[in-house]
Amino acid sequence: MGNKERHNSIDAVAGLLIIVMVIGHCVATDYLKIFITLFNFFMPWFYYKSGMFYRPQGNRECIIGGGKKLIVPYVKYTILGWMVASILMALRGDYNWMHYVLTPFKEILYVGAIQGNLVLWFLPTLFASKVIYNYCMSRRIPSVIIALVSVIIGNVIFYTGNPVPPYITTTFTGLFFYSMGYMLRDYQNKKSLCYSALMGVLCFWILGLSTVNMKDNNLMMGYYPLWYLFSILGCVAVNYVFKKFPYSFPVLRWIGVNSLVIYCTHWVLLNIERYVIGDGIGYITANCYTLFVLTMLIEMLLILVLRKASYISKLTI
Repeated sequence: MGNKERHNSIDAVAGLLIIVMVIGHCVATDYLKIFITLFNFFMPWFYYKSGMFYRPQGNRECIIGGGKKLIVPYVKYTILGWMVASILMALRGDYNWMHYVLTPFKEILYVGAIQGNLVLWFLPTLFASKVIYNYCMSRRIPSVIIALVSVIIGNVIFYTGNPVPPYITTTFTGLFFYSMGYMLRDYQNKKSLCYSALMGVLCFWILGLSTVNMKDNNLMMGYYPLWYLFSILGCVAVNYVFKKFPYSFPVLRWIGVNSLVIYCTHWVLLNIERYVIGDGIGYITANCYTLFVLTMLIEMLLILVLRKASYISKLTI
């Protein structure tokens, strides 16, 4: 398989899973809720995918490169989220200066992201996972040991009631999926592994899912340790299906190529929509389908305009 073909299929998967995530943040109901539940490995996949493309490098180079790709957007879009949230608070009549100045710092300290752009918790945890993994590899620590220690830490934190800030937990659960992405990248296209992954995902879908809200490490259904297994099987299975599917999915690939911008801006758009087409205090009067279509159309228009102005480059998570 050529490099271009591989990237096209991975971009398509990224596009699908970004759509799954946006639908979930639109507060999915009915059939959409079922759809999201079936693909609840979407956040682990982005760590897994990043691990697939890991290349050894100097620790300083890893920090600088990762900082430019992940921390700079984190800061930039955090400021955007804060500005929009501040405007919306003022429009709602909230003039308490502490909500504008102190609350965002408190949210970053305790949660890892501000409410004005809550989804950004992912970027610094992926950055931390990449840096830790690269450091461990530079010290010749085997990937299997990194993955094993990470999953043990995640389980210990969960079964002790999540006593640490969520971004600490997510760094280690993310590190597990990052490690697995690297270890399986040369094996995930083997038919025996792919068929086993497909059968495993099917069994989970039939017998009962195990899913976790990765942001705060809270169990949504099933058994916590099985979430790791379900997520890895899901990552391998969806990569294989898209690699073998005869269609190129141009729309999904376009979304995947622009996944970082969509990821970093869609929560801000939803906050604006909650004010404009909601009741002004957060309740959306439109259904999930309408909200999702509106959000994605605005995202596509925003990306086209910004790219025309050469303000952004094509960046995938």
